[in-house]
Amino acid sequence: MGDSEENLDDVIERLRKRYAPVKDPKCRVCGHEMRMGMAGQGRVEWFCESDGASPLRKEGQARKDATKHYWASQEIQVQFGDEDVIRVLDELELKIIWKGS
Repeated sequence: MGDSEENLDDVIERLRKRYAPVKDPKCRVCGHEMRMGMAGQGRVEWFCESDGASPLRKEGQARKDATKHYWASQEIQVQFGDEDVIRVLDELELKIIWKGS
């Protein structure tokens, strides 16, 4: 491959990462499912929904630990996938492969 093709490969890879559909995240503290806490203005906030992250009906240190878990699990997504872009990248890569054959 020439330099221009290698550069194009890098661009395609960056675009794939940027526009790939985003999956619902898992809690970085315990690995449990996350729930959407808030959405709007181009972003989604996720929080852990495990019992360990719920300060409700807990007292003292258990409440502090659950609150800490809840806030530590927060994740904000500002990226949303675009399947049309991924489809165009697939077609572009096929054309590059056929051109190189």
